[in-house]
Amino acid sequence: MIVSGFKAEEDVARAEVRWEEAGRDTQEISVQGHDLYADPNAFLILCFLPAWHAGERRIVIEGGGICPVLRANLAAASQTLTRWHRLADPPRIEASTETRWPGEGVGLFVSGGIDSLASLRSNLQAIPRSHPEAVSAAILVGGNTSERKFMRLREVHEILAHEAGVQAVVLRTNAQSLHNNNMSFYINIYHGAFLAGLAHFVGGRLRKVKISATFDAANLEPWGSHPLLDPFYSSAHMAIEHHGLEMSRLAKTAIVADWPVALDHVKVCGSLESVGENCGRCEKCLRTMLALIALGKLNTTAAFPQRDLRAEDLTNLKIDNAYQASCYRDLLLPLRDRGRSDLAAVLERKLAPPTRLSRLVRKARTTLGPANRLFKAAIPR
Repeated sequence: MIVSGFKAEEDVARAEVRWEEAGRDTQEISVQGHDLYADPNAFLILCFLPAWHAGERRIVIEGGGICPVLRANLAAASQTLTRWHRLADPPRIEASTETRWPGEGVGLFVSGGIDSLASLRSNLQAIPRSHPEAVSAAILVGGNTSERKFMRLREVHEILAHEAGVQAVVLRTNAQSLHNNNMSFYINIYHGAFLAGLAHFVGGRLRKVKISATFDAANLEPWGSHPLLDPFYSSAHMAIEHHGLEMSRLAKTAIVADWPVALDHVKVCGSLESVGENCGRCEKCLRTMLALIALGKLNTTAAFPQRDLRAEDLTNLKIDNAYQASCYRDLLLPLRDRGRSDLAAVLERKLAPPTRLSRLVRKARTTLGPANRLFKAAIPR
């Protein structure tokens, strides 16, 4: 891969990406936003993992230099990813060296979800505004979303930034095209690097940007944004911090629930059909709504289509991984304390390990399902 043609003009930073081994067309990667710098380090971070994933043997940075600290950090990140995913050798980096000086402020990526809103609120509450770690800018990233959804997210972002007394920074990019919108790759390997690369475009204003943790320290597992990865996407002029490891999901939700503006505008929905609103049916919506019920707050917010949940609303809820299970276990006692033993009982059944009989039934349904459907279709009605 050869990355060249770095330029920033009219609030757009761009560069050309030429693939060598992957057999893909040349791309222009761009980032839109106010007062951006076309930092070769930013483009290197954005391109490094997609190039590796596509089988590129090298990344050449033409017409710009990179920070030697970042070069060493990417080698460390590569070792972590190789250990987790048994990857082939990463592409070698061919680039000259360049020195840049950091800005002064501290940024935080704010998507409008529980993790980032809790990070913002906890920083506002715990850190004096004169402290060097005080967040001064909230950064929203818009990618391949619809214009309607992006404008809604931007409107909410500006409301939250104003309420928090921080600068609202909005970036929009087509860099997702580097990984062909492969969501498995993005979530499991790339999204920390993606955000860190974008942070470098505002390096003229900021010296550090925080990425909110998904998992708390007790539930860490390999993930695309991780305390063993995100800091290794730092350069000497832009530090990247993985923030909020000390807070469980319930603790984060409690912080957001006590901030009325955030509670009214929180966006957690995992539905692909969502247009900047919460569907109230997907796993993330249900998990958040249950937490708000446990905290006595769901009936105080208009962020969700329902102000309460019934046991039957959880019929189709699927708990897919250990982290989700830990989040639901944390809700059992608070739900009972709120008089919602009906919801706690449903969660307990879903959290219970499968019996041998239930495993056999599930296997039979999987095996016989197609035949059973054909049999039913053949029955006259």
